Amino acid sequence: MPALAAAVVTAAGGVTPAAALASCASFTVWHDTAYSQYWSAAAGPRLQQGAALRGAVAPGCNDTGGAVPSPAPVGARAIVGVSPAVAIRSQGLLLVVSGYFPQLPGFPLVPRAAPYDATRTCRLGPALTLTGRALPGVGRIVLADVRSSRPERLSDHLLINLEVDVHTRITGLARNGLPYIGEGQRVRIAARRCGGSLVARTITPAGPIVRGSTAEDVLGAGWRGGGGVVGRLGGVNRIAAAVALLAVVVLLVLGMRAGRRGSPAPGSG
Repeated sequence: MPALAAAVVTAAGGVTPAAALASCASFTVWHDTAYSQYWSAAAGPRLQQGAALRGAVAPGCNDTGGAVPSPAPVGARAIVGVSPAVAIRSQGLLLVVSGYFPQLPGFPLVPRAAPYDATRTCRLGPALTLTGRALPGVGRIVLADVRSSRPERLSDHLLINLEVDVHTRITGLARNGLPYIGEGQRVRIAARRCGGSLVARTITPAGPIVRGSTAEDVLGAGWRGGGGVVGRLGGVNRIAAAVALLAVVVLLVLGMRAGRRGSPAPGSG
């Protein structure tokens, strides 16, 4: 039963984007901005390193639970031809600011691999329109508080993951001259189904433009140490935890009832 309960909790909490847990991912924080990896070393662009950047840190890791350790200083360098407000080199990796989309045309770093095309091997389904609150990462987007023009299955009835590929167009949302979506930005997305995925075709603002995302927006409250990380989804995580706890209680009760039914009656045998 403990393994089953753990599986239920995992499933209920699995809607949280990796960046929300973040403490052990490959992140660097510089000037209160979170940077993370998009390309693998083999697929990523060839880089010419620029000036050293002072004050970069890596968030502490609490993958075994407990308090989050304090961030550790790490080396970081600019990249020639790219603003450090967009991408840097740190921890041996090319890291991009959360909210940018390196796979879109016009990004200042050109990968060695072919541009990502999410629809290359699938037959596109009907068009639909989604509105909601964006929880972006690097090159990806999760939509919360979703409203859809067609019935769609949502994670925990609250979230939906969307693919962004080379054909996606983001208009009215930019930072440093590049398409950018800030944490919590309300957006309208024209999408198409592609197999088991939804692929964004156009993304436009559906509310006031939000400020640039801080490290706390991306990594959660408490990432500087001294406490547990509170995920960026806030109430969504608490709902998932409550659902998971209820499911575990129900499973335990059913298991005990089944055990009683399968036990021999007193005096038998």
